[in-house]
Order: sequence, then C-alpha cells, then structure tokens
Amino acid sequence: MTMILTVVIIATALAVGLIANQVRRRRRAAEGGDGEEASVSDLVSPLETLAVLLVAFVIVLAAESYGSAGTAVEAEASRVDQLYEVADYAPEPQRERLQAAAVCYARAIRAVEWPLMAEGGEKSPAASVWSSGFRTHFKELAHRDDPTFDLLVEADDERSKARQTRISEDYATDHPGRTLPCDANGARTAALTSR
Repeated sequence: MTMILTVVIIATALAVGLIANQVRRRRRAAEGGDGEEASVSDLVSPLETLAVLLVAFVIVLAAESYGSAGTAVEAEASRVDQLYEVADYAPEPQRERLQAAAVCYARAIRAVEWPLMAEGGEKSPAASVWSSGFRTHFKELAHRDDPTFDLLVEADDERSKARQTRISEDYATDHPGRTLPCDANGARTAALTSR
C-alpha cells in the first residue's frame, strides 16, 4: 500500500512540475521572450524536480525498511518467547536446556549482534551458536517422539526467518523505540527462568 501511494505521489509531483514548467514557458513567450531559446533555468528546473523525486523515493524506501525491521524484531522476540513457553512442556532434561538456550540466544542478540549490526557488521556467531543448540535439543526430542517437537521446530523456523529479515533490513539497534519489544520479551523470559 505504501509503495503504491509513493508512486502515485511521485507521479503527481512530476505532472505538476511539468505543467508548471510549461505554464512558465508560455508566460515567458507571451511577455516577448523567445520561446524557443532555452535558458540555464529551463535545464536546471527539471533536474531539480527529478532530484527531489529521487530523494523522496529514497526516504520512502528507508521508512519501509525501518518498518519491516521493526516488525521482524517483534516477530523474532515473540518466537523466542514462544519457544521458551513451549519448551515448558518438553521432558525435563530438554526443557531446562531449551529454556536456557532461549535466554542465552536473546541475550546474545541484544548484547552482541545488535552492536555488531550498528557498526555495520553481520550476524553474530554467538547467537548462531545458541540457535544451533536449539536444533541439537530438537533431535533428542525427535528420537523420543515428543509431542512438543513439531511446535518447537515451527517456532524455531519462524524465529530464524524473522532474524534473517531483520538482518537483511540492516536494522540499526541503538534506537530505544525499536529495541523495546525485544527488551520486554527478553525481560519476561529472564523472569521466567529465575523462578
């Protein structure tokens, strides 16, 4: 929807600019100037309009990326929280390990990966270690035919997709409004582990 609205606004601005340029040219010709002779302003004016449209387009794309990154952060935090809660129904050795891995993963994202991304880096190997740990515990549950296995795998798959989206949007992490959803879910997860 935002992209369609952007294209419509850009097309409208371009049409208005071209019409205004034609009106100005006709007035100039009516005042006695030679309508065929092009001045520097006649050449610069359309270039200025094009530059403004290009800047507007870049701003809209940046806003869309910002929104997509925020949505991906919320989805990732929600899936980690879901993974933690579903692990509550797993058998005892895997329950504790999965919940600990979920907490450590959330901490690694917040403390290691986001600062790396803010500096222009890539995803953190520390967070990847914990996400690989999820799959190790899933294998143990799969061998037991545990009913929580499918739910945990689905939550982990959605977490992984959300993480990739967040990374692809090159999410800047130092803005407090963006980190609030993940911080809230991380605090909730940490509180659950301390009981």
